[in-house]
Amino acid sequence: MYRPVLLLSVLLVLPACTFLEPAGDAAGLYEGFYSWGFEVNSFQPCGRSEAWWVVAGPEGREAAGKLSDGYHEVAPGPYARVFVRLKGTPGKPGRYGHMGMYEREFWLQETLLVREERATDCR
Repeated sequence: MYRPVLLLSVLLVLPACTFLEPAGDAAGLYEGFYSWGFEVNSFQPCGRSEAWWVVAGPEGREAAGKLSDGYHEVAPGPYARVFVRLKGTPGKPGRYGHMGMYEREFWLQETLLVREERATDCR
């Protein structure tokens, strides 16, 4: 039910972001908590207090579909947090996403894991 809305929102962001390149932290594997809902597309990496707005560039479209599918399989509903392991590149600090509420963009390249949140995550 939520997948079409998530994919639509990702696809609407793609044209506006295609010509931008991330210029923040190094590309790599990141673990943390992901939540999605109306005007929410949030990734909070382990060890950081900031939330990042997830963006799927051309190479991340398949990863966005896998993230969406995995989220809707394990999340009890919108806005719930799930644990994820993602490959991608954080963008430079700024104001991103809905009303600039996110400190960075996260350029998604690959979704490696989506599962229910556990008390031992990010410890």
